[in-house]
Amino acid sequence: TYSLDTTGTIALESSAGEIQIGTDSVAQAVKIGTAGARAVTIGTSTASTASSLNLHAGTGNMATTVTGGTYSLDTTGNIALESSAGEILIGDDSVAQAIKIGTNGGRTITVGNQASSTAVNINAGSGNMVTSVVGGTYAVDASGGVTFETQTSGMIVLGNTAGVCTDPATATSQAGCTGSGAVWTPTSGAISIGTGGQRSVTVGNAEINTALNLNA
Repeated sequence: TYSLDTTGTIALESSAGEIQIGTDSVAQAVKIGTAGARAVTIGTSTASTASSLNLHAGTGNMATTVTGGTYSLDTTGNIALESSAGEILIGDDSVAQAIKIGTNGGRTITVGNQASSTAVNINAGSGNMVTSVVGGTYAVDASGGVTFETQTSGMIVLGNTAGVCTDPATATSQAGCTGSGAVWTPTSGAISIGTGGQRSVTVGNAEINTALNLNA
């Protein structure tokens, strides 16, 4: 073996050539800073330098593990996660922690594309699924049809919110809006079904237990 050990700094420098460590074709590991409480720094982030950092791996794979800390990627350009022959997995381990995408800033979030074989699957368990739009509109438009369905005895509800209360904010009716100085704002938006085009509008069916209630 060959060992260098000092209480000061060890520097390997070259003014006109490469500094090479472990470049011979030998199947042995190269270890840097694997013991002790160290800050391991590779490369420079100085904007005026044409520096680059390249990390390569073959069939032995590449893994980045952080124990007891965080891991951050931040750049002024794009960040791309790509795979030429496999899946791209985010949050695929069985860990009960949130996944957040685009939760701050004025962003346009795009998921999927319109290629003929592209599919988008959104799944939720007992934690429910909520879609909220503040200050804008929400549209569902499909060339092959739109279906709203429930698999069990749950209701399909359209336009069921009565209004908004200032105190308590959880009130769902004017009768429950009883806080100090509470203001009840009823929902007044119209509900339109089949109001354009040449359509057949069907409500209800002829099954023996079906009922149709129209209130005004």
